[in-house]
Amino acid sequence: MRLYNMFFKSIVVLMSLLTIACKKEKQQEELSSSTFKCEVNGVEYMDKTPIFSPPGAARFPWFGYYYLNDRENYKYLIFQTFPKLENANSDVAAKYYNLEIYCPLDTELQVNKEYLFEAIPGEDYLMPVNYEIKYRDKQKAYSIISANGDLNNNCFGTGKMVIKSIDMDKMEVRGILELIIPSPIVSDNKKLLSIKGEFRTTLNKNH
Repeated sequence: MRLYNMFFKSIVVLMSLLTIACKKEKQQEELSSSTFKCEVNGVEYMDKTPIFSPPGAARFPWFGYYYLNDRENYKYLIFQTFPKLENANSDVAAKYYNLEIYCPLDTELQVNKEYLFEAIPGEDYLMPVNYEIKYRDKQKAYSIISANGDLNNNCFGTGKMVIKSIDMDKMEVRGILELIIPSPIVSDNKKLLSIKGEFRTTLNKNH
């Protein structure tokens, strides 16, 4: 009986330690990783920076904020993410997307302000690589998407980004975005994608 009790207590202690370790790992993950979760027409995607990344490795999702003095020519925010399909068994053509949001700024970054972007008619569907430069040249806010690494079929959408919080001590920004955008997959035949997501990521700031 004593042997049984010792064995039972050992199992209880081991389970307790495993539970504590899992909680710590989850907390560490919450503190250390940037995330972007979204639904694309109801299908779940996620972009998540690994806790442990090689030195110099790109970290996504990525949020850059550039607000210089009035004599400088560029003031903008930029958000980049590579959301991947969460359920590999989902019957969709896109396994992952490349998504970028760009907004020129006329004031410093503000919490709860809606940053709007809108596609230019006739310049929104299956546009060639680097076409976003034309939007920037016109000082137009934009959202651009491609799929499965095909950068030659880019689509531009209409929607908004809202910054929900900015923590300058942790250099962290959280927010949400919503957009309607044509599918960049040719076989989808211009089907509209409804994307709704939320992000938490490191704030990269130049000023």
